[in-house]
Amino acid sequence: MESTSTVDLATLWPAAQRVIEKTGTVDRATNASVRREWAAIDVELTRLGIPTYDRHGPSGPGRAWWTAQNQDGRIIGIWVESYEEAVIELAVGFKSPIAWCAAALLPDWVQGVARWNPMTWAVELGRGGLSGSYPAEGWWQLGGLLLLAALAFTWAVRSIRAYQRSI
Repeated sequence: MESTSTVDLATLWPAAQRVIEKTGTVDRATNASVRREWAAIDVELTRLGIPTYDRHGPSGPGRAWWTAQNQDGRIIGIWVESYEEAVIELAVGFKSPIAWCAAALLPDWVQGVARWNPMTWAVELGRGGLSGSYPAEGWWQLGGLLLLAALAFTWAVRSIRAYQRSI
């Protein structure tokens, strides 16, 4: 997915600064702070004429991995619906202007692997807990995480017992 945006980075940084001013800085994200940030980002996207989507419902058709580099030199990324949302969210999260941002720099097969990564499942379920709306595939993700936890527990118990027998 390539950016078809007519909004440049110089315009998006002030939008991110307005979001930071509206939401402030928090030491620990809470359900309320995340909702305030999302609402402020949606206001800025609407101001720029960028369509928004319901973050509490299913993902829109444009959801993609956006990779960026902020002006501090960090390479960062996020799953969002649009270029503009990626730039604003990353700039707000890292309190630094974005130097460049591009979608899907990872090959398709790596993105496919990332979707099956248990860490991705845990993050999506955590976001669901904050927003109050879990992803549609949340049940199989939770089941997969519980299965992995059971396997890890079984492996740990067997390892401890084998060690005890060897003493």
